[in-house]
Amino acid sequence: MRQARGSAFDHFFDNLSAGDPTAIAIAIGFGLLVCFAAGVAIYDRRQRAKDGKKRREN
Repeated sequence: MRQARGSAFDHFFDNLSAGDPTAIAIAIGFGLLVCFAAGVAIYDRRQRAKDGKKRREN
């Protein structure tokens, strides 16, 4: 009754290499999400450093 279906990641990467538009859109969306999160983290780190300098000066 149980069938070996393979990993969801294997299917996703197979579809991505085949040029499936849905897989491409998911990959682009995930990439944009990672870039946004990295940008927010970098901005937050810089702001915290600036605030730390201001506090030390006062």
